[in-house]
Amino acid sequence: MDGFFNKFSSHHRNRIKLHLYDKEQSEIAKFKNLHEKKITILLNAVGDHTRAPLLSIDKLVYNLSSKLLTIPQLKLLSRGWKFCIEEKIIEPLNIQTEIEYGMIKIKEESDKKKISWNSLRNDIKSVAEDMIKRVNKKRISNLSQEEHIALKELKMDKSLIILRADKGNAVVCMDKLDYIERVNKILQDPKKFIKVLNDESEYDENLINNRLSRLLKEKKINQNTYDKIYATGCSIPVLYCTVKVHKAKFPLRPIIAMCNAPNYKLATFLTNMIKNYKKESQSYVKDSFEFTKILRTTSCNTNDVILSFDIESLYPNVPVTEAIQLGVELLSPPKYDEREYFLNISRTEAAINLRFSAFETKMWGK
Repeated sequence: MDGFFNKFSSHHRNRIKLHLYDKEQSEIAKFKNLHEKKITILLNAVGDHTRAPLLSIDKLVYNLSSKLLTIPQLKLLSRGWKFCIEEKIIEPLNIQTEIEYGMIKIKEESDKKKISWNSLRNDIKSVAEDMIKRVNKKRISNLSQEEHIALKELKMDKSLIILRADKGNAVVCMDKLDYIERVNKILQDPKKFIKVLNDESEYDENLINNRLSRLLKEKKINQNTYDKIYATGCSIPVLYCTVKVHKAKFPLRPIIAMCNAPNYKLATFLTNMIKNYKKESQSYVKDSFEFTKILRTTSCNTNDVILSFDIESLYPNVPVTEAIQLGVELLSPPKYDEREYFLNISRTEAAINLRFSAFETKMWGK
């Protein structure tokens, strides 16, 4: 490269170096500006109702608590639920390989410039050994030191609770007492929930298994079906709530985690049977993307009005008795083709089985 520059005059060499320097600074500025924009977008995506009264639906963090979250706490929460905290370990062998390769290059240059290699090698070796020792103890985290402190602060603060938003990957921060009060208000509706004093999981489990044993003896189900539905080692369903950040006043959506509940396997089995008999809707929209395509190809007159109907708390308001009756009608002859499952089951037995899969949600208090 030096030989190439020597072909030009001193004036032209300075002009070329100045041009390359300006080009380098320009690329650095572009790179820095790009990342500053990304950081700005990320920080602007953090919503805090204590600082701004209105929260748009594209926010990553919704602070509904009475506390003011710090910037590191907001940055930490804005990483979302899918973020995984990792600590990478540097492999000393890779460092050693890079050092050895660098020493070869340095030796070549020292030979050209007639520099004593022995003393230089000893200095490099001493620095390299010290570096490798420090690398063995070093962990590289994908969180900054401020975010680690913020994580500990949020973990130690028992007055706050971190929840999922009902839609998207947003994070919601609420006062725990406010959350408990709102959940209790939902549970106190006698039309949707009843309170029991004791754990009835074992009783429900035995009730379902006794009915299955009877159906198996009467050859109304086969052994394979019996094994699929048989309840064992069951646990109490757990209620938790997500926050509907896309609606006014941020209502809660109650969700019952029924996995490993006594009636979970039976409900799954009946769901797979019933879904084959539900009627096809005359109009069906898969998701918001399909709805957008429909709107783009739809011509509206000035007098046309678009209405959107939304059912508040759909699943808790489904009438259990009517749903069971509808399920029985769907599974009853002549619609049901008497496959290997539930052969010759009467309407009463089907209603009992469906009722098992629709137990009233129970609430346990300490």
